[in-house]
Amino acid sequence: MKLNKKHWIALVGSAIALTVGLFAYWTLNQKENGVERLALDGQPGKQLASDIMDKIYGHDHYDAKKNCWNVQHAFKDGGSYAYCMQPIALDRVRENREERLYLFASAGMEDASHADGVALVGMFVMDGAGKEMLAGDKGMPFFNGFGHAADSVQLMRLSSKGDMGWFAEGGDAYQGVTFSYPQLFIAKGKKIVKVSKSLVGKDDRMAEGLTFHYQAVSDQGAARLYPIAVIVKNEADKTIANLRFRFDSKAWQYVCADQACEQRKGIPPHQSEDEGASGEAESDAPPANANEALFGNGRRLSEADLKDVLAQMEVHYVTGQSGTGFIQADGCDEPFSLDGYFKQDGQQEQLWIRGGNSCTSGVTGASAWLFIRDESGSLHANLGFPVADIQRTADVSEGVHDLRVSAAGFCDGVWRWDGKRFKHLKNIATQPGGCDGR
Repeated sequence: MKLNKKHWIALVGSAIALTVGLFAYWTLNQKENGVERLALDGQPGKQLASDIMDKIYGHDHYDAKKNCWNVQHAFKDGGSYAYCMQPIALDRVRENREERLYLFASAGMEDASHADGVALVGMFVMDGAGKEMLAGDKGMPFFNGFGHAADSVQLMRLSSKGDMGWFAEGGDAYQGVTFSYPQLFIAKGKKIVKVSKSLVGKDDRMAEGLTFHYQAVSDQGAARLYPIAVIVKNEADKTIANLRFRFDSKAWQYVCADQACEQRKGIPPHQSEDEGASGEAESDAPPANANEALFGNGRRLSEADLKDVLAQMEVHYVTGQSGTGFIQADGCDEPFSLDGYFKQDGQQEQLWIRGGNSCTSGVTGASAWLFIRDESGSLHANLGFPVADIQRTADVSEGVHDLRVSAAGFCDGVWRWDGKRFKHLKNIATQPGGCDGR
């Protein structure tokens, strides 16, 4: 069939229309790809968030007066607390024509103090309609000053494959020093995991007035997730440090990418009120790295608390030719390591420190110290002696579990909280003749 001029014009017109239509569809699809923050005080965000919260926490748990969902959450350490969860952020993510909803919820701990509070967060990846949960966790601990809930959260794209992460930052101010706790959560399969163990925030070793800005850096590397850059600025809004963290797929955590990051290069140190023009600090102040020696990259004590705790233990931190570590004032001059960590029991936060050697602790080779913060805010040692093991028992007094302490001599001691301190309750012989036959 021979095409005439009219036929050619019709064919060309159809081709142009098809091209324009395809381009328009492609352009529209490209614009729709990305992350859209849905307002929780308007529609459809408010209804979607409410439906998801009802589905996860139960409509019967909704408190209309407080506009939140009541839950009783039990932590791994045995403590159980009441929270009222609220949706904080809802994002719609569109990737290659597929939609998903990302909901972040949080609640604070009522009447928590600076030391013993921990907030709760819940995170959920839902299908586009909010009906099916693809990944989620109803309750994970969130570190923030005085147990306050997370008040803001950012959803970050962490890979070219569409991996997303919730970035939230806790904050605190104590004895004139500010702290920040950057926290990043991602979905791993159907679970939510925290991957920000090594991310740096403001601590008591750093100068005041610093701000930290976090962003994922898109690259073509082989890492599972993008690197994260932390830009540190001073009070004049001038960039003074640029720290880079890479994702370690084996540890499933973000870790420092280079030595400059590990050394916090460019971040000015804290200058205490006791430092004069010469820059020389008070001679009995503990070295800044004593905190790191105790807690690694985790939570730290303020300089005043650290000084007080080490004084009660009668130890101090040294670095030199004889070794690096802690030494005791009673003549045990061989440096030893100590491990500090916080544990929650009921409404009580406990600071545990364990370590030592044969000189400090005899045949057991290690000791344990337990510190409790009193009403004035000071940490006081409740226990401190050589031990082989310490376990919580099922018995509870004044809201705190009894402690069973194992040491030498086939004799375990049981210590009970009386509302003010731990007191020895009884001994339990672990073998005949233990506890001197008593």
